[in-house]
Amino acid sequence: CKGHPGWASYPSKIGNAMPEFAQDTLALWRRVTREEDVALYMHYSGVYDIKYCQEHPEDTVVDANGNPVRGATRLDCAYVDDLMIPQLLELAGEYQVDGVWVDGDCWMANADFSEASLAKFQQETGIDLAGQKPGKPGDPYYDEYREYQRELYRKYVRHYVDAVHEKYPDWAIDGEIQVNVAMNSELRDKKYPFTKLKGKEVNTLVFPNLNSASSSYKMLQALSPDTEIIGPIQMGLNKPIPFIDFESSVQEILNVTAVAAIDAMVNKHK
Repeated sequence: CKGHPGWASYPSKIGNAMPEFAQDTLALWRRVTREEDVALYMHYSGVYDIKYCQEHPEDTVVDANGNPVRGATRLDCAYVDDLMIPQLLELAGEYQVDGVWVDGDCWMANADFSEASLAKFQQETGIDLAGQKPGKPGDPYYDEYREYQRELYRKYVRHYVDAVHEKYPDWAIDGEIQVNVAMNSELRDKKYPFTKLKGKEVNTLVFPNLNSASSSYKMLQALSPDTEIIGPIQMGLNKPIPFIDFESSVQEILNVTAVAAIDAMVNKHK
């Protein structure tokens, strides 16, 4: 949907869509998943947006050394109101997807030492930094500034969640969840009572990159040889071209072949 580079992978009307589309792929995915009674959730990069930061350097986080942090949007800038919330509302309303996984918020939210952020801190707290940046432990007002930044993060999350839920109260918005919590519904419901996944069994895991996903399913296969593995499934090509792993079993080859045949039939009837 929208990855860390900042481009929307569907013809969004918000202004960050890729230049050309042969068709509205997201509308196609929604139509097919609805026909098959399958929920559709999207990946959405939160505070991490390289394209937005390149176009709005004034809204980019600055570290304690005065260097911009590539792709990190300031938590109190216009990004959330001008792009993020309108796009989430577009996904919930126009495309009627079932929800989003907001990625990057847990690990890309950085303390901002831009002049604008330092000035707001002094104005809102009454603390005079005397021209110094509280950038490391031991600096005057270091703890106060860190807590100020943490509260900005909490306000940012509450703001976009509340804005979307005001119009679509049942729409699912979740962030990163560790595997042991995601797979244990009792633990997840206890630790995350606010999630729309409450009471549901998880059947899909999204990994941060190909290496971690591959390592995890290979580990599962090694620890439980009777587990049926279907994949890997290659996506994004014009033709259904599957790949198989080294030393794949006959059954694994048949599984991937079946997926490729189904993809070919679907493409034929588009």
